[in-house]
Amino acid sequence: MNLFQKEEGYRYNSDTLLLYDFISSFAPKGCLLDVGCGCGILGLLLKRDFPTLHVNLLDIQEENCRIAH
Repeated sequence: MNLFQKEEGYRYNSDTLLLYDFISSFAPKGCLLDVGCGCGILGLLLKRDFPTLHVNLLDIQEENCRIAH
């Protein structure tokens, strides 16, 4: 798994891991929309552990969309 982040500005942190833990406790299935995905770490973690989950990533910053792809 490769992960890219901007060198400056917001970077994922423990908040992302807490949110992942909360979401994964529900054993998500179907489709998930990650609004404000940033570098896409939350979607990557969920897809890794729930391979049948269909994940869509959305961010207002074009660069984040590019690196999350």
